[in-house]
Amino acid sequence: MDLKDKSLQLANGAVVRFNELVLCTHYPIEAIRGLNVMKLEVKRSYVISAPAHMPLRNQYLSADEPKRSIRTVFIDGRPHFMLGGESHIAGITGDTNERYSRLAHELQETYSLGAPTHHWSAQDPSTPDCVPYAGPISSSLPYVHICTGFRKWGMSNSLASARIITDVITGVKNPAIELYAPDRTGFGTLLFQALKTTGYVAKEFTSGHVQRTDTPICTHMGCRTRWNKADETWDCPCHGSRFRKDGSVLEGPATRPLDLSD
Repeated sequence: MDLKDKSLQLANGAVVRFNELVLCTHYPIEAIRGLNVMKLEVKRSYVISAPAHMPLRNQYLSADEPKRSIRTVFIDGRPHFMLGGESHIAGITGDTNERYSRLAHELQETYSLGAPTHHWSAQDPSTPDCVPYAGPISSSLPYVHICTGFRKWGMSNSLASARIITDVITGVKNPAIELYAPDRTGFGTLLFQALKTTGYVAKEFTSGHVQRTDTPICTHMGCRTRWNKADETWDCPCHGSRFRKDGSVLEGPATRPLDLSD
């Protein structure tokens, strides 16, 4: 990827040239420019579901701790009750079964439903001020745009980000452009987030290479991954990359598979 030359090389060797490039890759593949690698914090959360007698009229999010969300989804025409929560920094724990177990206990004890029939986890980056980034990645690359930091509100923030980036490219005046601009974050907020993120990454990088010497090395920036027992994935605690059991990339910012031969 040569952003200065406005060209991209695909996995099959083909080269694509562009005038404007939008990186909609959840966590930006290009994260060094704009210091996004120091700004973004990635958090994982969990969801389980079980058959219900009737659908909920709305969806709900708790205001207290522990955070929980409930909503309805229809599977094969039947309503299923969805319970989500148990958020934590991505890749920080390998015993993820306990997260599902706590939600399953609540599902049965609090909501009087049966055992869960489905479960999954998801993760999302968050910015220092909790407002997504949408627009040019940096002033030096005004033709490369990112949209990230949805903080688990992707259904609404993705639409807003798409409109903002469209207006930036086409020159349409939009008051939200400055609000969502990736370079807007003030020095004080950025410094605090940068110190916290950099300190955490340095700690995980060091402890991983000392304590988990038998786990694969993430192809993004060299951190040791951690095995996720429940989801059967290799998770990177530094920047949230995820890999399938066979080492192939499930989620970025990593773009290359793990080397499982060691």
